[in-house]
Amino acid sequence: MNARANGCQILILVLVTACGGGPNPDKDSQRSIPSFQNISGEKFTILASKESLSMDHGTISGAGSLRFSEDLGGVDTGFNYVLTFSLEDSGELTLVSHSNASLEHGLEFIFKRVGTKLMVHAKAGSITDDWSSFFTSFDASQIMKIAIDVHNNESVTHVIFWNDLISTNAQVLDSGSDVNGSPGKGYGQNWGLKLKSSTITSVTRGGPRNEH
Repeated sequence: MNARANGCQILILVLVTACGGGPNPDKDSQRSIPSFQNISGEKFTILASKESLSMDHGTISGAGSLRFSEDLGGVDTGFNYVLTFSLEDSGELTLVSHSNASLEHGLEFIFKRVGTKLMVHAKAGSITDDWSSFFTSFDASQIMKIAIDVHNNESVTHVIFWNDLISTNAQVLDSGSDVNGSPGKGYGQNWGLKLKSSTITSVTRGGPRNEH
């Protein structure tokens, strides 16, 4: 065998090892998560206050934060999230979209119960917008099901809310027409939840409900 042929064999071996044969840290990390550590089929990693979170048959309650294992696939992307949850009085649930792995530098949508009122704030960086006036029809003492479109692939992130307990067409707020836009953009490709005296029974993620 001449030197050129031998060199080609070595090059092929290196390429196979680097591209196909080596470990994949992301896949290995997902496989290491216990099968019960999921909600609606979405595996997650607990980032904070593991001892304060309770998991029971796909329901998560208590206080803490978690990042879902399957990321959003990019920063300039759009998704629809549907959350089914309940809050204790003064409890909070925060959806974090398009953040880094520590749930920082993303868009946050904060739902807080004050008696029967639902307070809703959107936050990006140092800017927080109060959108509570659009959610006066919600009874925060009951189970809620809220859908959220987050179009982070627009110049100013476009956000739309629906009250899915009524109908998937029951639009509550469109940041493009009802308010002066969203507070900013997310700068990562991770997503997760922050809980404080709250219970979430379902969370699903899919393509945007409204494509515009």
